[in-house]
Formats: sequence, C-alpha cells, structure tokens
Amino acid sequence: MVDIKGLLKRAGKGLVIAAASIAAGLTLGPVAATAVGGFVTRKFGEIGLTVSERLIQEHVQDAVMAGPHGIARLVESRNMEVLANDVAAETGVASEEAHAAVQYALRDLQTTMGSVVHEMQNDRGLLMAALQLARETDAKIDALSEQSAQTQETLEQVQSILLSMERQLDRSYRSVMGSFADRSVLGFDRLLMISRLQEQNMTLSSRFDVEYDPALYVSRQQDESVFDDFMSHAGMTDRNVFLTLGDVGMGKTWFLARLAEKTLEENIPTFFVPLRHGIRGLTGIFQTGSIPELVTLLDSILAREGKNAYIFLDGLDEMPSREARTVLSGVSTARVGTISFVLSCRLADWTSNPMIVQSCHDLEHYIHQNSMAASRARSRGVSTPLSVMMSEFTEQELVAALERYGIPAPLPEDIRDLLKKPFLLRLISRKYSQTGRMPSPDSPEFLDLFAGEQEQVHTVLGRLGVITERDTLYETVEQFIDSGADSLSLSELKDLDPDEPTFRTLVSSGLLELNVTRLGTAVSLSTDFMLPLMTLAIMRHKSRPRRYRQLLDSAQRWIPDVTQKVVDLLSGVEGTPAEVPTLQLDQRAETLRDLLEQKSFKELPELKIPPFVESSGAAEADEALEEVEQHLRSLNDNDAEVRLAAIDALGRLREPSAVVPLIEALQDEDQKVRAMAVRSLGLLADERAVDPLRRLADTEEVQDIAIKARWAADSIVDKQRKKKSE
Repeated sequence: MVDIKGLLKRAGKGLVIAAASIAAGLTLGPVAATAVGGFVTRKFGEIGLTVSERLIQEHVQDAVMAGPHGIARLVESRNMEVLANDVAAETGVASEEAHAAVQYALRDLQTTMGSVVHEMQNDRGLLMAALQLARETDAKIDALSEQSAQTQETLEQVQSILLSMERQLDRSYRSVMGSFADRSVLGFDRLLMISRLQEQNMTLSSRFDVEYDPALYVSRQQDESVFDDFMSHAGMTDRNVFLTLGDVGMGKTWFLARLAEKTLEENIPTFFVPLRHGIRGLTGIFQTGSIPELVTLLDSILAREGKNAYIFLDGLDEMPSREARTVLSGVSTARVGTISFVLSCRLADWTSNPMIVQSCHDLEHYIHQNSMAASRARSRGVSTPLSVMMSEFTEQELVAALERYGIPAPLPEDIRDLLKKPFLLRLISRKYSQTGRMPSPDSPEFLDLFAGEQEQVHTVLGRLGVITERDTLYETVEQFIDSGADSLSLSELKDLDPDEPTFRTLVSSGLLELNVTRLGTAVSLSTDFMLPLMTLAIMRHKSRPRRYRQLLDSAQRWIPDVTQKVVDLLSGVEGTPAEVPTLQLDQRAETLRDLLEQKSFKELPELKIPPFVESSGAAEADEALEEVEQHLRSLNDNDAEVRLAAIDALGRLREPSAVVPLIEALQDEDQKVRAMAVRSLGLLADERAVDPLRRLADTEEVQDIAIKARWAADSIVDKQRKKKSE
C-alpha cells in the first residue's frame, strides 16, 4: 500500500499529476503534456542523448491532451518512427540508435504510468491527492468522489489502454533488436544499449509477472555487500559465478533485479534472463545457439574495449530439468574473463532435482564463495559453494518494508512473523490495501488468502506454484495426520512419485521438506503453514462426517495445540459438520470378535472402540462397523490385491483390534502385502508390533521392506515414549 509521498518518489510529481488527470478525464492537457514531455526528455538524458524538450513536446502534446486514448498514439509505429527520425536529425546519431532510444524512453513512460494508475485503482484516495497537487478545485474533486463508479471505470479503461501500449512496445522491441544487434556494426555502446532495452523488458518477478518496483525494494545490505565484493574482482578470478539460493518467496528475483540495476548504473552491459522463458530470449537477440557461443561473441567485443559484462540467469528451478542442466553446463564451459554470471535457484531444487544436482558440481570451482552463507546452507543439504543464501527479512529490514508498503505498526507477533517472508508481505499488503484489515493467521480470511480459487495467483499456494497439485498435497497432509508421524519415508507416501513433476513442485514450493538419512529419504511438512494445510485437508471431508471426525481425532493425538486452532478455524467456515453425540458399540462387537476367532490367532485381541466411532452418530457408527467387518473378512481372501487393500484400510482406519492380524500379515507370501502390513502397523503404533517388525527387518530379503520395518518399529517406540512422558 503506497501513499502519495511514495507515489511521488516513484514517478515524480509531474507524471503523477499527468496520470491522475488522464485517468479522471480532466482538462489538464497542457500540464499533463509538459509532465510527460519532461519525463521522456530525462529518459533520453539517462542514455547519453541530449534532446531538446521543445522537440519532445511537439510530439507528445496533442496525444496527451486528447485523453486516455490519445496517449496510446505515442507508441504507434508511425509516430515512433517520426520521433526517432527527428531525434536522429537533432542529435546526429544513427537512425537505429535513435529508434532504440525512443523504445527505451517510451517503455519507461508506459511502465511508470501503469504503476501509478494501478495504485490509484487500489486506493482512490491517491487519485484525489494527486488532483489536489494539480490545484484542481475542491468542487471538481468532490464531484469525482461522488461519481465513484464512473471514475473507477475510467481508471480501468486507462489501465487497459496502457496494457495495449505494452503489447505495441513488445512488437517494436523485437523490430528494434532485429536491426540494432547486427553483428557487423556491434560495438560496446550498442551492446550497452541492447542490455538496457533487454533488462527493461525482462525484469519481472518469478513466474507470476509481478514487476520489479525499485520504490518497494527493501535493501539487503549484507547480501548486496557480497555482490560488491564480487564486482570488485570481475575479470581477475576464475570464480565468475555469483550463486543465490533461497527458499521460495524469499525475494531472489527482486534481489537480482536490484543487482542488475546497480551494474547498469555503472554503465556495464547487463542482461537479465527469466529462465522460465528459456535462454533463447537472450541468445536469440544475437543469433547464437547456446551460452558458450553467445559468450564467445560478447567476449570478442568486450575484450577490445577492456570491459566486462554480466548475465543474470534468474530462476533455474523454473526451467524444465533437462534445460536447466544445459544452462549449468553452458555456464561451466563458458570460461572467459569478460563475462560474469549471476544465477538464482530455489534451494530445494538445487539439492533435490536430479538434473540440477548432477550438473551443479561442475560449477564448484567457479562460484564466488561466501563462507558464512555456505555454513548456513550446509545444514540444508547444500554441498557446493554459494554466494548468498536468501532468508526472511531481518527485524531492521522488516521495519523498512512495512514503511514502504504503508502497513501500520505495531502488529501482532504472529502476523509480524509472516510478514518477514517477502512474498507474504506483498500478498498481505495487497489484501490490506483492499480491505483495510490485516488477516490473522488463524482466521478464515487468511485461509482464503492461503488457497482462494485454484486459478488465482494472488494466493500463497498460487505464489508457491501449487495449482494443479493441490489434491495431491491435501492427500499427503492426510497421510501425515493418519500416521501421527512428524516425518515419513518417501516410500510410505503412496500418492507421491519422486520422478513425477507433482512431487518436484511440492518439494520446490517448500511445503514438503526432504531429509536424506542413512535409511533413505524422509519427508516432512512445512511447519510454517501447518495450520492452513491441516485445515484445508480436513475441510475437504465436510460432506463425509465420519472421515471428518476421524481426521480431527487423529490430528488431536498428533499435534493437539495446532488441532485446537484447526477446530476454531473450522467453526468459522460455513458447511462444516456439527457436533454429533457419542455412541457406544452394540452387539456388532460380538460379530467382529467372532471374525477374529475364525482366523485362530494365537492371541485373541481385545476389541476396542475405534476412535472414529467414539465421535460419530449412530448412522456413521453402523457404516464404520460394516466397513471394518468387510476388511477383516478380506484378510483371508486368495487375491493378494484384496488383502493389500484391506490391510491398507485397517491401518488408515486406526482399527486397534487388527494389530494381531496385521502382525501375521508380515509373513504373507506377497511382498506388497508384507510392505503394506508394515505401513499399517506403523500407523497403529501399538507396542506389540515392535518385536515382530524388528524380526522382519533382520530376516526380510527385500531390502526396501526391511528398511520400512526398521523405520516403523523405531517410530512406534518413539511414539510410545512420547505418550508415556505426557
């Protein structure tokens, strides 16, 4: 949320007034035209062209005074052509250079005005404040306030026009680059101009196209100082790769955008590549086919001038795995002193994506090393050197961020902790600007912010990249609730295939965390979002009261403090099941006992009331008992698949009377059935299963089952110890 001072700092008084006047449909034409002309003139000056303001005013005045539709005429190809020719005639530069300069100035105009109008859409008070700066009469401002719907419609119209300008500028960008990057005339000055246009066109945040805004960027002074050291050694060391790792949403892209801004301020050619679009967006400009070929071309120009350049490669994790491997290979083989690379990647992908892991070690000897960051990252499984490990805002950075986003202090501690995550700060500030309220982490409003509609990217799950994978995520959360374990082996999570994109997305998002041990890979849930994850997983079953109650009972045994918040949160969500009376078991217990006796077990188990029955209504209890009855019968079936399904169900239902049958199933001839019996016994966590599981671990020929059995036994011991200590 930006106030009028922030808007003025971002765009300047003249352009703010111009945007407001155009948006409000006021007759401020001369004032607005002067502001737009002055802005464009200054942009030419930034790139070393001195163009008279008179010339620019001649080109912009009629268009700006014509209102919202008129300003779009500035970027029409014939008008850009005329302006470029006049600039070339006045300054004596080549026609191609004048066209590039016009592209640069008008792109910045469109971007800045778009940003201002967007803020005015979110906060109508900004529009009124801007008009007061223009000394518009109070009567006119009051009239605009009363015509709220009409003014909002005008703002939306202007935003639509600015978007059409952006599309036209994209087309002209491709045309300019086609002629400007001709190898026969390519020199350092052209290279610098190409890099300005390319960086200007590409600096967007992650896969969600949230444009980098310098006015909202919070300086990471310690990390930026590491980059300053990297810059000071450019061309003097083999370590020409600046590697930035971090969890999702920690601000890696904006950090890289700021570094690119810094190098361009030093007039160093700087190319910014969002890797989700592939490397072709850069190599295609120069008609090269690969990173090494591009580096060879750039080096031939830079070496003549004794200059260097930077290539920013943002979001290695957002590329298909094989393409990411190609990029890493290209960077490791492109060894010249004139080119430095700045690379970012999600930490989870750097340590767990097979294609990236296989190739990242090729860069080991070329990464600018920050020993402090490397030490912190080692505990997260990072074995390569690295330059910066992005993390949450420090307290000092958070204070600066709150001020920039216009969020009032003081704040409750739980909200303050969330706002230390940069991506959450942006999401929550957006929510605050719309509603004027901060969503509490244990409120339905935050639940909506967390998930919302599946197609929305303005949600936590959307920003984490979890869109089509949500069902799998919730099913995985259910498995954790059912198991009561803080971590599960990868093989226990039957809905997750490590080779599938869904698994990689959930790990990359940080919602699933991996820990590689001597026994295999353990998976756990992110503790940062345990409350909304558990709530959403359980809420899916609001139309199935029995499963709903079963999950709540299991969650209560697993994490009581979080579950109480889940219950409170669910009570505020429409459509969740009401409380139902407890029902004791009836004569069906005798039927179940008879079934168990028919199997002639050495030890007759004591039949207990299943947890889900204790908190179900009469109809649900009957249904539950019938289900258990059917599964117990199925343990004698000749079909291994039927036995497998029955054992799986008994484990998920937490049926205590099935412990002994499941122990006997450890000796089943089918290895899949034995593996499922191990899993279900682990879910039941009955200490009677510990010794049988350990015996199986020592004798089982299938290594995977032996490892699972050892895990299950150890898990049961831990749960029993924890239970006794309580």
